[in-house]
Amino acid sequence: AFSTGDLRDTLKISAADPLLNSSTDAWNVWCGGDCQGLNSRRTIFDGGVDYCCLHTVERLRPFSNEIIKGAFVIALPEAQRLVEEGEADKDDFLLLVGYCGWGPGQLQRELDRGDSWTLAAADRRQVLGRLREEQASLTQRLEAAIAAPGLDAAAPGAPLARPTAREVGDGIAEWSRLYRALGPRFVEELKNDTETHTDEMLRRWVDACLIPPRYKPSERKQDSDNDFDLLETGTLLRASAKDWVLGKPGYRMRMDTLTADGVPCQYLHKAVLMLAKDYVPRSKDYALVILLNGPPVGRVEDKDRREVYFGGASSVGGNGNVFEVKGPEPQMLQGMVVVLPQVLEELIDAGALEVVEDVDLQEVLSVPRGERWTAAGGRIETLADAVEARLGDVQKKMWYKRFLGLDLDMVE
Repeated sequence: AFSTGDLRDTLKISAADPLLNSSTDAWNVWCGGDCQGLNSRRTIFDGGVDYCCLHTVERLRPFSNEIIKGAFVIALPEAQRLVEEGEADKDDFLLLVGYCGWGPGQLQRELDRGDSWTLAAADRRQVLGRLREEQASLTQRLEAAIAAPGLDAAAPGAPLARPTAREVGDGIAEWSRLYRALGPRFVEELKNDTETHTDEMLRRWVDACLIPPRYKPSERKQDSDNDFDLLETGTLLRASAKDWVLGKPGYRMRMDTLTADGVPCQYLHKAVLMLAKDYVPRSKDYALVILLNGPPVGRVEDKDRREVYFGGASSVGGNGNVFEVKGPEPQMLQGMVVVLPQVLEELIDAGALEVVEDVDLQEVLSVPRGERWTAAGGRIETLADAVEARLGDVQKKMWYKRFLGLDLDMVE
């Protein structure tokens, strides 16, 4: 959650935007979801952001649509008008940007799986009964954050002070309150809750993706330090040990989706990669790269029964997408990482990937898979990096369990 002033300064939204006209100055704004949310905005004219207001004020019923008994939704312009005319107060409304959406059949599949959602009857008092208290609490946190000393914005390229997940909130306490309201069994479940890792990942997501650092446009770096005209076939790339915890290196507009398959990329944590074909930056070409330190995923159906290793989440070509990388011991791999056009150079510029120099392919392939990142020059230099690397290790294991059904503790 933010104030409208914070959104104006952070995202450079035009004053012409209906969210930021004079009648919504100092309104609190809450994240309603990723679909048509803050990160959907490409330009101020794209119309890609969706706003809605919820409230429980009975006298505003004529201007609203009832969702459940006593809870209403109202269009933002109508809410703005009512506040301007003194018919309502801004804190009567929960102003949401974006929403959560599902494709056909997706939500039902998640419900059928049984481990994602708990169905419950909606209750106005539980969902919106503490709205004004929550609004006041958010306002106090944001005002305290603004008053706190920030970083030196005078230094070229230095980020301005910004709120963190601590100020804007992560929603975990509210979720716990609602979960306990479901009954004694759920209260007992929370007593045994050990989801500290996923809670921390949510906070990291809020900090990295929902609250982008503020930079003055004139201070944005225009050119990469990693300028290159061509990356040749066989070039080795080493992935960072700290930038893939969330499946992508922080928040950048063009990094919303990195690969052609669209899946999150936690599996690239501490990855060693090889370009499968020449790549020209700033072109419309996809970058084809092969993961060289992935886990085993099967065996070749031939007389040798050679082991096949995970090469990436995208299917490329035929023959079961299994191919061979020559070396002291030939490597059989399945799949590739197909990086969207112009994304590879951004990943290199962000430090999430680094071109490996002074180490050749045979040196990397000659050591066990678990040691290849180090053989390719990977190092963890600081205690802070070690903490991030440990989180990344857990995230990578969870990715392989979720997407490939593999237990890395069993196969490594």
